[in-house]
Amino acid sequence: MSTTQQFDWVHESCFGKWFLNTKTWVTRVLQIALHDLVTLMDESQTHPDTILDIGVGFGKSLWNLEQQFKPKKLIGLDVDKAILIDAQQQAAKCQAEVEFVHSDASSIPLPDNHVDMIFCHQTFHHIIDQEQAISEFFRVLKPGGVLLFAES
Repeated sequence: MSTTQQFDWVHESCFGKWFLNTKTWVTRVLQIALHDLVTLMDESQTHPDTILDIGVGFGKSLWNLEQQFKPKKLIGLDVDKAILIDAQQQAAKCQAEVEFVHSDASSIPLPDNHVDMIFCHQTFHHIIDQEQAISEFFRVLKPGGVLLFAES
């Protein structure tokens, strides 16, 4: 994990933190959303080497992304440093290399054209500067890369 900087964001509720750690969240929300997003993709887009998970949270998406896409590397970005510690337990289930980045989505500390896919699921409502975040998504996404974006 990098940086000790403090960021502004819309914090998750206590109920939300509890719900994000349930099997119901994983099977009835996360996995269904991932399946639905994949059905919108061309087959040529389903083999990314590097996936950036914006708002990785507790890391429940990491194993699911790995199973679906078989990437070489997963990068989990989250603004909440404490939650990234919990996400490390989920990373241990993955075969791919997993890296965590403590940052706001509006200032992603990765080079231009660095990732093949961005997964942003139920995260955008936590971001304060949404326009800057979208700019950052496209800055770090390689040309021809895929943005998987789902928000209620």
